Amino acid sequence: MTSAADSLPLLTRICVIGPLGGTVGMICTSLFATTTVNAAGADGAFYGNGLLLGKTLLVLVIIVPWFFTFTWGCLWVTDMLVSLRVTDEELMEGLDVSKHGERAVSVGPYHIDAFNSSVHGGSAHGGMMKAPNNSNNGVVGEAAA
Repeated sequence: MTSAADSLPLLTRICVIGPLGGTVGMICTSLFATTTVNAAGADGAFYGNGLLLGKTLLVLVIIVPWFFTFTWGCLWVTDMLVSLRVTDEELMEGLDVSKHGERAVSVGPYHIDAFNSSVHGGSAHGGMMKAPNNSNNGVVGEAAA
């Protein structure tokens, strides 16, 4: 079984979730840190040491532009070597088919084909199409037996 995070594209996890979590963690640490928990550390802003919050914000002001520039540079180099965009034909066919050689996920008696049905067919059912009636209700593999 896969988790919801497995369906997120790798670049989204690297470029959005990681830095966002790190930024929130840095700010929270500079606010809530206390020597009661870590005697070798420093107190945070809520314990009378606003200087720690100031230093943390200064670090973020330096790191965020560096991270953005470095990431943009890596993507630029990657785009020069292999295209980051798919062709219009691959997009119209659907990336599940063109890149993975299979249809989108089947869920029970429904088949999810959101791109083709909702974009091109103007479907009001949000991309859920009734699958052909079969004996296993869309279940694939050993569970179908």
